[in-house]
Amino acid sequence: LKLLSQAAIAVLMTEPEVRFDYGPNYDQTVFLGLFAIVVAAVFIWGLHFTDDGAEINTVVRWGITTFALVVAGAAVGNLLRLNSIDDDRLDVLILTAYGIDYRPRTKSGRAAFVAYANISTAKTINTEEDEEFRIKHSAGKLTLQRSWFDDRSNFERFTELVVRRSGLA
Repeated sequence: LKLLSQAAIAVLMTEPEVRFDYGPNYDQTVFLGLFAIVVAAVFIWGLHFTDDGAEINTVVRWGITTFALVVAGAAVGNLLRLNSIDDDRLDVLILTAYGIDYRPRTKSGRAAFVAYANISTAKTINTEEDEEFRIKHSAGKLTLQRSWFDDRSNFERFTELVVRRSGLA
């Protein structure tokens, strides 16, 4: 267990709780959903309503149609679910006086609390697609994607606050 310096403790006690919205970019999800619906419609139209002379087995034709309808149904379901979400992001990251409080708002997500005193390393890693902030702590690790923050400045502010509050700066 790492002990924080008196200066770090003094900073923690004077800084307020800071909240960050964290979750996937829904603009992309909406675009992909609409694209899936259009592709499914084109497949169904092409298989059932055009007479191009191609003989396609009836089982294959209905199999492809069923698959296209399932994809379109899933896309419509996701678009309707997005419409019912109050907040633009599903998860919330809260920097409290004592640690990082990660609260996913999904059934499959697992809430976590990482105390600043338990953080051994915190570093930003550049990957091919994105930037990640990796936090190693006594109970495991927490990896956060830059693209899931509202913008780069929130990501940079979050990383700077975590490093400073954990005494790693």
